[in-house]
Amino acid sequence: MTATITVTTNTPEPGTMGRKVDGWIRETAKAEAEFHQKAHTKLHFRRGASARYGYKKRSSRYVKQKRRLTGQAQPLVFSGATREMVQNRFKVTGTATKGAKLTRVAAFRGGSGRYRLKPGMTTLTRQQEVALQLVEEIRAITADEVQEIGAHGAQKYDNFVTVGLSAARRRKLG
Repeated sequence: MTATITVTTNTPEPGTMGRKVDGWIRETAKAEAEFHQKAHTKLHFRRGASARYGYKKRSSRYVKQKRRLTGQAQPLVFSGATREMVQNRFKVTGTATKGAKLTRVAAFRGGSGRYRLKPGMTTLTRQQEVALQLVEEIRAITADEVQEIGAHGAQKYDNFVTVGLSAARRRKLG
């Protein structure tokens, strides 16, 4: 399962510090993706997440069975393996033009969110549809989180620019 974060910035004059600016944008995008992973992913597995992220309503039969078998009713958690993998196993890559890519692993079959139809199949099976639904629920993000990520990214970018420009000025003067 993959999420993409794109950074839009006001940069110094084009051509003056092209490589540096590209590096700052790339690192900003990666910092935003890591911030989102660390600050918001855990919220998907807490009580109230169903309402916050708009998860599909589970049947009362499923909820009863889950409570009987596990003793709890946290969203997206049965054994805890998916929660642990999604929160702890992730990779962030970034480019200046395409933004950052946050790749996570889920512990259930189909957790990557990609399926191929076998020859003769015209639709996905019910199990595949449920797996894709879970992936989409884990990927969900609220407008508040988008604002928080943007503010964090703006601060990081400002830090990169301030430090980078002051270092460039010191080199010219020194």
